[in-house]
Amino acid sequence: MAQIEQSDKGKKKKGAQKKMPIHVDFTPMVDMNMLLITFFMLCTTMFEITDLEDRASYQ
Repeated sequence: MAQIEQSDKGKKKKGAQKKMPIHVDFTPMVDMNMLLITFFMLCTTMFEITDLEDRASYQ
């Protein structure tokens, strides 16, 4: 999840923007990407074209 840390330290200037540090945890996104890569690797069928007639039909 994302966390926003709020702090009121330092001097405040009139018209200055507030800067809030944001921490984003990328662990769930990495987990989902690994699951998708594994899924597509297991579900992909690899085949080899052996005849010239087959090769002509795929081009």
